[in-house]
Amino acid sequence: MSKHELPSKILAAKPANDTKTLIAGRYHVERLLGEGGMAAVYVVRDGATGKRIALKQLFQNLAPGAGVLFEWEYRTLAGLRHPGIVEVHEYGVDQSGVYYTMELLEGQELSNLVPMPWRAVCACLRDTASILGLLHARGLVHRDLSPRNLFRLPDGGIKLLDFGALAPFGEALEIVGTPPFVPPEALNRTALDQRSDLYALGALGYWLVSGVHAFPAKSLGDLPRLWERESPKLAAVFKLLKGCEDSVPKEFESLLLALLRLDPSERPSNTAAVVDRLNSLAELDRKAGEAAVQGFLDSNVFVGRVRERERLEQLLSAGE
Repeated sequence: MSKHELPSKILAAKPANDTKTLIAGRYHVERLLGEGGMAAVYVVRDGATGKRIALKQLFQNLAPGAGVLFEWEYRTLAGLRHPGIVEVHEYGVDQSGVYYTMELLEGQELSNLVPMPWRAVCACLRDTASILGLLHARGLVHRDLSPRNLFRLPDGGIKLLDFGALAPFGEALEIVGTPPFVPPEALNRTALDQRSDLYALGALGYWLVSGVHAFPAKSLGDLPRLWERESPKLAAVFKLLKGCEDSVPKEFESLLLALLRLDPSERPSNTAAVVDRLNSLAELDRKAGEAAVQGFLDSNVFVGRVRERERLEQLLSAGE
C-alpha cells in the first residue's frame, strides 16, 4: 500500500478511549476539540511548561499503515514554515497511541461568519491561496480544503489546520475531502495538481460570499448530477447579491466562476495569479500575498539554479 493510500476501514475507525485525562505522563487533557477519520484533537495543558496547547492523537486499532501516514503528516508540517500553517511541536508515543502537539489557536471557525462581505472574502481567499502556494511549490496538493479546516484569527488572518489528506501531485487512488469541495478530477481518479486545490478555493469563496454551496452535494455520488445540472446556474446566486449594500463586483464573480470550472485547464494556473487578482480586486495589502511567490522561490525547483533564483528575487523586489 502506498503511504498516501487510506484504507476504507480507517475512515470508519473510532477512538479507543475518549475519556483521556493524561497523555504521555505530561499533557493534561482539558477537553476534546474535535475528531476526524484517523485522530482526535484535544486542548491540553503541558505539565512541563504550564502552557495550553493542542494535541492530535491517532486512534488505536486502525488499519496497517495509519501510523506511517500520521508520522508523514507531522514531518511534512514540521518542514513547512508559513504564518498561515499551524505550527507543530513534539512528536511522541504513549500507551494510548502516537501523537503530536501544536499551537492552540484563538479565533473563529469560518462557518460562524457566513455570509461575509465580498472584500473580507477576498482577504480570506488571498491568505488561503498564499498557504496553498507554499504546498504547491513543493509538489503537494492539500485535497481537503473546506471551511472546517480553516480558522480565522482575531487579526483577520487565516490558519489552515488539517493536513491529513496531503499528497504529492499525480493520480490519487483514494477519494478524500468534503463533497461540495471535491473537484471532478478527484472523482474521476485523474491526476491532481495545484488546480485541484484552486477548485476547492473557488467553492470556498462561493460559499463564503453567498452562504450556499455552488454544488450542494451531500455525498460524492451526488456530484456528477450536480455538475451537469447546476453549472449554468452558478451565476444566478450573484444576481441575488447585486442588491446588497456592498454588491459583489462582476470581476470577483468571474474569478470564482473561473476557479469552479469543471475542466482544470480552464481554471487559473497557479495561486500566485489568484493572489494578484484578489489583491487588485479588493485593494488589499500586497505584502501578505508575497508568501505564495516566496514559497515557489524556496522550493526544490530552484535548487542549484542560483542565477534564475536571483533574477526572480530581483523582479519580486522591484515589483515587476
